[in-house]
Amino acid sequence: MTQRVQKPARPRGAAATAAAARWAAVQYGTGAPPAAESAEAVENTTATTSPKGSTPSLSSRPDVVVIDSDSEGGVNIPNRVEIPSDSEGSTEGETPEGVSPRENSASLLGVEMAPLADPPVATPPYQFQRVVPNEYTPPSARHAALTVSMRDIFADPQLRHCALFSYNYDMPWLLSCFHGAIESIVTVSQRGCVLPASPADSPLSSCVHNIEVPMAPYTSHHTKMALCYYADGTARVFLPSNNYMPAEVQFPQQVCWSSPPLQLGGENNTLPNAFRDGLLAYLASYSPAHRGREVETHVARRARTIDFAPLRDVPFVYSSPGGSAAAPAGIALLSREIRRGNLVSPPSTLHILAQTSSLGARIGRTGDRALFPDYWVPAVLPTGVDPTACRPHILYPTLEQTMTDRRCLQAAGWFHSSEGRSPEMHARLRAAGVFARSPAGTVPAHSKFYMQWHSGAEGEIPPSLDWCLYTSANLSKAARGLPGGARPRNYEAGVLLRGPVECASFDERVAGGTRLGGSAAAFTVSLPFPRRFEQYAPADRPTDAGLLDALRERLGG
Repeated sequence: MTQRVQKPARPRGAAATAAAARWAAVQYGTGAPPAAESAEAVENTTATTSPKGSTPSLSSRPDVVVIDSDSEGGVNIPNRVEIPSDSEGSTEGETPEGVSPRENSASLLGVEMAPLADPPVATPPYQFQRVVPNEYTPPSARHAALTVSMRDIFADPQLRHCALFSYNYDMPWLLSCFHGAIESIVTVSQRGCVLPASPADSPLSSCVHNIEVPMAPYTSHHTKMALCYYADGTARVFLPSNNYMPAEVQFPQQVCWSSPPLQLGGENNTLPNAFRDGLLAYLASYSPAHRGREVETHVARRARTIDFAPLRDVPFVYSSPGGSAAAPAGIALLSREIRRGNLVSPPSTLHILAQTSSLGARIGRTGDRALFPDYWVPAVLPTGVDPTACRPHILYPTLEQTMTDRRCLQAAGWFHSSEGRSPEMHARLRAAGVFARSPAGTVPAHSKFYMQWHSGAEGEIPPSLDWCLYTSANLSKAARGLPGGARPRNYEAGVLLRGPVECASFDERVAGGTRLGGSAAAFTVSLPFPRRFEQYAPADRPTDAGLLDALRERLGG
């Protein structure tokens, strides 16, 4: 599928060099590590004043409540994200005559651009792309097809209306990503988690209508989604893994799923549609106390005009504390949608893997019951399959991995483990070989992928999956609920791809070892982490942002 938006002009000179070099250093391991401001963004700098020209952090604002969006702990952990200055590279400039922006950026990086004889081809009805900073210019056509920035999404001159869902917003930065032709922006957020923009920050601030949802303690409005409407009578849906904050797109750990262009005028389409039905049920689940009337007025009414026909076989799977008692959510909804795919149990051992950025606490006040192997896996297995015939894997970075590589350390501020609160559960999962890690040097991915397969080499996600779920939801009771029991307490959203699903990492696709659409699979997925993995060693511990902060303080920063 051809990328809809045109990449706007890129910064030039020292700003472009610094921005591009920082990204190349992280993604390709070349040059110096990212600049200090990115590290400070992860290390939770708590200064109460900001340098001139920088954006104040959420933690420095008395009117903004910051809680950890992923942790399910017994205490509130301060948000680990400091919003860095976006002044460097923020001025648009012209490219020297006769040189394209991409060629100019490549020359700054010293990248030799070779022509691609076989460019990647996206397979409808959707695509995955790696999220990159606004300043990044891909060094090749293959990179360009596999990357997207927030500016690429929102700076389309045809974009007229946009409804955004997220947990954290840095509105001055986010509005700088939009084209001036935008007419309305609706943001649905958790109360107290938005850094607002004034007219002095952006003239587009007058276009914004913010719907702030009051959430209970230890719960999150965690959905990450954009509904975009264009002047040509089409719409698109984007599901990024990042919040709308500049610090979260500085590392190659975020991914974005996007729909194809969808025609408007679908109000009268009554044919079954797994995506439309799930999305509209999600929007209807906001209760009056959670600003449901505003969500209906400013978001749902317009969403009902979209014809989701190209996504009829892509279920929109969500979590919500509200909604009809007859409408399942969380694990219950996922179980129903997976089993609607008529999966047949093969004679070989099944593998189910969860790649997540947060590990919730045990289920119950005592014991070692864990959400993933004890509740999640049995709920999604094909009917009649014995759970003991399935091998569960939780892919999560170790403390050692994040501490021995500076790139990994800087990107680890969004990861939260419950080991300190549930040591028995963690000991049991480690002994059972459930915990897995990516190869050394892999930057931890902030995405959440869940998948099943039944063949392939040991310690490797195969190139063909039975199904794959891409979602905002971590492994916690608040995000998932329990099958036949507690309803989720978070708002979450994702898409389920029912097999066969062709699978490859972004690095594999960039290297040209596999093509999008190169198989007969119904769907394709691109992973921001390697397909190879290995079990934790006996001494391995899961990484945790709070523990890393404590170690930094002990070592004097």
